[in-house]
Parts: sequence; structure tokens; C-alpha cells
Amino acid sequence: MNQKDIVDCFDNVKTTEMQKQKMLDTILASKKGEIIMKQKARFSFAAVAAVVAVLILGTTTVLAMTFGWHDALLSHFNPTPVQMEILVETVGAPNVSVTQDGLTIAVIQTIADSFGVYVLYEVTAEDESFAFPDETWIWARLFTASDSNDGVTVGSDRAIILENHGNRLLVLQHFHSTAPTTSGSVELLIFELQYMSDDWSYDGRILETLFVGEWSLGWELDFANVGKTLLPNADITALEATSTVTKIVISPLSAMIFFEGDSFLPNPSFVNIRKNDETLITFGADSENALFTRVASDGHVGVEHDGTEEAFSQTLLYSFDGIINVNDIESITIGNVTIPMD
Repeated sequence: MNQKDIVDCFDNVKTTEMQKQKMLDTILASKKGEIIMKQKARFSFAAVAAVVAVLILGTTTVLAMTFGWHDALLSHFNPTPVQMEILVETVGAPNVSVTQDGLTIAVIQTIADSFGVYVLYEVTAEDESFAFPDETWIWARLFTASDSNDGVTVGSDRAIILENHGNRLLVLQHFHSTAPTTSGSVELLIFELQYMSDDWSYDGRILETLFVGEWSLGWELDFANVGKTLLPNADITALEATSTVTKIVISPLSAMIFFEGDSFLPNPSFVNIRKNDETLITFGADSENALFTRVASDGHVGVEHDGTEEAFSQTLLYSFDGIINVNDIESITIGNVTIPMD
């Protein structure tokens, strides 16, 4: 039996609440010796109990155990069994930690994307009486094997506090890069923790420092590519500049679009990803979850040139709010050009 068989099996299992309770009562009664097995009944009670446990616990919980997902990731992404199966090879458990400067930081789980990594980590204050504010900000950077490439731009989304247990935080943070994810050594560097105070300045509420240090954790990342790559070489002319879409990479967690030309695009105002069910995912460089970079031929990011013979490259990375099935995508529209996924 493979993982697909397990998924299909669980999807087809349907029980009522009354049936679940009756089966649970049967298990409990058998433990007390209240059930007398017939002599001819040859079966494994452990096997029966396992099947009943599946029915009682529910598909998602059992699949989480099967595919190794942490409960916090389940709650955040709310994946379907099929999505969990698609991403099973991208989930890792580094099991590394460091203690210094009053904090213990432990990396629990990762999900490697085509152009980034989600890192689930725990931050624990050694002082058990300490309580993290709800609006805690964590400044961190993930160094990957891709950082050695020229022209790589790396960023990170705000750390999302999934759980706050006083002196312990469970944090999910996405680190994205303009270079493809590869297997190799990675290092998570956390260098400051702050919180949003009640004090204000002309720029808004003031961030106050909680902890300052340098917590470094390293491990080996084993990357499995589950995305699709398109090489359309399509000219985009509807965005007030001439540019060519050279490559598109779509994964279940993000979309990455590469542009090249003799002038910078002012701003890719919109991109539409159309699914087979006609629903749209719409985003642009100014959207949330988007990273837009401009790199001149000399490797300087964001430098404007007035010559027309220079070569420029641009990238637009967008992280989806949830998990999508790449096979469900029909086409991608960028400006005035529609590119089919086939």
C-alpha cells in the first residue's frame, strides 16, 4: 500500500457520530474484558483498533501522522489530503536548537518551496515568568546555498506568531529568494526580537527591543522540486515598456516570473492565474506577499540607467496564502499576454 492508496482509503471512509461513539465504546469495553470473542473469530484486535482509530480521529489527523506534518502547519495551511501528499517530499524536520542570550530557539519543521523556505521554529525565554507580547516582531535571515549566486535577492515575510504560551512562541516565517532553492547547507540567523509598544512617533507606533543577540542554527536542506516551469519567451508591451517574460515557475506555494529587456518595467500592474474551475488568483508587484526586484547588467539592484543598450532583468515573486494544486492551473495572464500551462 502506498501513500495514494492511504489517501484514497481515507477519503472514502464515512461514519456518523453515533457509529464513531459505538465503536469507541466497543474498544473501551473490550479492554475491561466485557466482550467474549468467539473461538472461530481469527483476526487481530490491534488491526481492528487501528481502523477504528482512523475513523474516530478523522482523516486530517491521521494523514498528519502519516505525512509528518506539525499540527500548527495543519492549522495554518489547512491542507487537503491531496495537497499534503503533493508536498510530502518538501517537508523536513531539522531538529536543531541553540540556547544563548536568555533564549532557546529550536527549528521544528520546514517546507521548501521552489524559491523559498517556510521555517517553523519555537522561541522560549529562559525566564519562565517572562511573557512575550502578542505583537512580537522577530528579525531573521535565512542563508541558503543559493546565496553564492550573483544577483540573488533574499527577503523574509514577517514572522507569524502561531501560538503564544507566555514565555514560549511558536513561529512560522517564510524566506524567499530570487534564486532557485537547492539542496545543501542552510543557516537561520535571528538577531533581534521587538514588540509593538503603545508609544507613537510621527511614523506610527514604536517598536521596543525585547532581546538582542545572534542565534544561529544550521542544518542540511533536502529539496524536492514539485513545481512546473514554463519558458514562454513572450513579449509584454501593454505595461508602458518593452520586456520579455523568459521563465515562469509555479509551485503549490508560490509563483515566480522572470522578465528581461532593454528597459525596466515600471510595475507589472497585474498577473492573473486562472484555474480550471475559472477562479482567479490576481496579484502585482504592489500586492501583499509579493517581492519585486530590478537588476541591471552590472548586478546592481534597483539602479536606473538612461542608456537603451543595457540589459535588465526583473523578477516578481508572489507567495500564495494557501496551497494550490499546480495541475489545476489553466493559464497565466501577464499584462496583455496569456500563457497556457500545457
